Amino acid sequence: GLLRNAWAHDEAVQTTDLPLLVGYVAGVLRDACENERMNKEDITQRQEVSSLHYLRHLCRHIDRLPRFTTLAKDERIVERVVSFLDAHADKLPKDDLLVACQALSELIDSEDFQTFEEQYLPEKSGDRLATFKNRFLGPFLDDYDTRKTIQPLLRQIQDLNY
Repeated sequence: GLLRNAWAHDEAVQTTDLPLLVGYVAGVLRDACENERMNKEDITQRQEVSSLHYLRHLCRHIDRLPRFTTLAKDERIVERVVSFLDAHADKLPKDDLLVACQALSELIDSEDFQTFEEQYLPEKSGDRLATFKNRFLGPFLDDYDTRKTIQPLLRQIQDLNY
């Protein structure tokens, strides 16, 4: 809660130890995909969900954090978020699922992703991502303002399906 709110402010994000935070997010998401404990009913208060919010806050400042995209690429953040959503999207409340999709969308929209797409999104992750629209993005497509926040993600999925 507290950190989630703190990183909504530019100053807090700019003074954060980025390698530590990006490494933390990557580790939490990796462990969530390798661990059975995520099969519990309510996961909204878990660190996995909080880490998605931290990631979205970082992604919203992507232009002001030049090292972030390199760290995200090195820590395989896109791949880890895709794996996490592939395994656990059905357990996430709609608002938290949207947060994860918005973070992915911001990363996909970055110049670094466009330049090094294969490094961000290996084929296996691309295959998983290609299924997301039909599996769980439907609720976000009806509202124009919401759809706009994940448009780069939707475009990427469309490209993967052709």
